[in-house]
Amino acid sequence: MKLLIAEDERLARECIAQLIPPVFEDVRTAGNGVDAMALAEDMEPDAVLCDVRMPRMNGIELARRLRLRFPAIHILFISAYSDKEYLKSAISVQADGYLEKPVDETELLAHLNRIAKEIRTRARREQQQSDLADLFARQQILPALFYRHESRDRALSIHPALTEEVLRAGQYLPVSVRMQWPGGGIPSQYGFYSEIQLAELLVK
Repeated sequence: MKLLIAEDERLARECIAQLIPPVFEDVRTAGNGVDAMALAEDMEPDAVLCDVRMPRMNGIELARRLRLRFPAIHILFISAYSDKEYLKSAISVQADGYLEKPVDETELLAHLNRIAKEIRTRARREQQQSDLADLFARQQILPALFYRHESRDRALSIHPALTEEVLRAGQYLPVSVRMQWPGGGIPSQYGFYSEIQLAELLVK
């Protein structure tokens, strides 16, 4: 997971960085909003710890731009100010929390661990959806290969949603196939095949 810390006070920035739990493997820091946005474009963070008042671009504006660029990003504000207008702004950009300086370590870790759990949950859900989409795509092409004896190129042209990337052997659970030709009694072919490769083999 990737975390961006945007804080204009160097000492505070360094202290916060030392408190980040190891679940965030890539942690980078910026001293103002403009640099933080440029860094975010490069690293595509999962979460950002953002000071409210910073030079060149304040934290609220940075959060708005990050939310537009990365809709799923988690935003946690930190500030020495408890102004209600800032709190309203934090709500408007769907912030995950608002911490006052000096940052309490226990409170910070509680927020970050909760955010990390949400990131993992979302990643598992997206992977499941991707797996189901690939399975559906493969189920579309198997009848074309097996029952209608179409070539792979022909099947791909008929079903534009399918791509060679979806059909890679590594995407599928392989099966072990042992071929026995009539007459010789000697196995002629043995190997591991995806269901797509097996269908193409059987119709030859």
